Formats: sequence, structure tokens, C-alpha cells
Amino acid sequence: MKKHNTAPTFLVLGAQKCGTTWLANMVSQHPDVSVATKKEMHFFDKAYNYQKGLNWYEEQFDITSTTKAIGEFTPNYFWTSEDETEVNEESGTRNIPKLVFDAYPDLQLIVCLRNPVDRAISAYYHHIRNGRIKPHQSILDVTELYGIESMGYYDIHLSNWMKYYSFEKFLFVVYEEDIKDECKKVTLEKVFSHIGVDVGFEPQNMFSRYNSQNSHFDMRTRHYLPIIRDVVRRITPTRIAKNKIWRINVKDEERKVLADKFELHNRNIENLIGRELSYSSK
Repeated sequence: MKKHNTAPTFLVLGAQKCGTTWLANMVSQHPDVSVATKKEMHFFDKAYNYQKGLNWYEEQFDITSTTKAIGEFTPNYFWTSEDETEVNEESGTRNIPKLVFDAYPDLQLIVCLRNPVDRAISAYYHHIRNGRIKPHQSILDVTELYGIESMGYYDIHLSNWMKYYSFEKFLFVVYEEDIKDECKKVTLEKVFSHIGVDVGFEPQNMFSRYNSQNSHFDMRTRHYLPIIRDVVRRITPTRIAKNKIWRINVKDEERKVLADKFELHNRNIENLIGRELSYSSK
């Protein structure tokens, strides 16, 4: 029997492009877990959703008689930018951690982290695929757009969340270390323990890949030929589609510029979570 108007007990906050899709696919299979009807509800970070109210939000969860944990996965929740341009770009709300805490002060929270340079590059390609950035624009031309750079300031965002929630409320999942195939089972056991459900459950397709990137040929056709891109993809020989001329490159020197920007933030986040990260340069 389905119930409604039941509050969530956990949130996966993000960060974006850090493995939250894989985690959502795994956790949502658990018989003790009920999740929102959409993976990303964008309730607390989008003003047009937040104004619908908590009753509307709680009605989005499919609750059953076996439910022990209720949650959702919106990677943008972790991003606490107060930059006027970034907030307006995303039709965003102000002070997401406070909005969440005022509604649900007892939540269990999960934060996924990834080398912020790799995360930024993944986000850069994501926005090209979606037509928000032109393929000829270098990553350094657009780092200030759509949180490409600022989402990687993990220390700032976590500090803002920790103004409201104690350290014990957080579980940190590191993309490069915890989502490797040989670590996935243990990682899920930690996640299930954190949200209070049976740790012995093993979901299907644990070693599948999610959110795999389109080819660079696909990214270009999606941007420049959105109406006929499917036709172009069908008629273009594979050897041509895979030619390196289509590559949208991020140069080594561009990676170095990004790494330098993130260096201090990486050291700070290690101190905050009490864990050395493989991508830290210290």
C-alpha cells in the first residue's frame, strides 16, 4: 500500500559528475529504500520548484510497506554558490543548506567527490552536448559558466553544509577510490549502513557504466546539427566519426591551470573530511 506526504531520510547532494548516477541506480534497487519519482528533483536548488512547497515535494516519493529509508539524488544541492550570475543562470535558490536543514534537520547526507579537474572537464563536455557551450570554446574560456570551476570548490561547499549538519551526518564517496570495481561492494555496504537499511543487499548491474560520454563527433553534431543529427550519425561511416579531427581537446596546459586553481581547495577538503585524496598534489 502506497503512502504519501512522508519526509525524506537521506539526500545524495552531489557533486555533479562524481558518480551519483551509478549510486542512484544501485540504491534505488534496495527493497528497503524508496526514492523520488525522478532521480533529480531539484527542489531545494531551483526557485520554481521550491515555491511549490514541502507537501508537493514529499508527494514525489513512492512509499511502500517495506520502506525504511526515503531519499533522492540531486547533484546540484552540494553547490552553494552565492555568485549572482551563477545563481541566475540556474534559476537558483539562496543558501541551499539552510533550506534543507529548516525542513529536515535529521537527514543523513551523502557527498560524492572526484578530482575537480576531471569533474570540470566532464561538465564542460556535458554542456557542449546540451548546446550551452560551443565546441570551439576552450575550457578556460568557460570555467566561470554553469559552475564548471566553482562546483569543484568542495571545501567551500562542505563548510557551508557543515554550518547546519554535524560531521557524523555525512558519508563521503570518492569517485577514483570508492567506485572502482573492486571497491563497489564495500562502498555500497557503507552507503546502506549510513542510510539505515540492510547492508547485505547486492543490486544488479553493479559493475555497469552509467553516463558514458558521447563521442566527440556526436557532441559536435548535437551542437551544430541538432535537427538532423540522428540522420548524420546513421549515414556517417564509423571510421570517419572516430577520426581525431573531431576531438574537442583539453590541453595539458589547460589542465595545469585548473589544477593550480584547485590545489588549495583540495588540501582543505582533505582536512575537512579527514582523508587523503589520490588526486591531491600535496
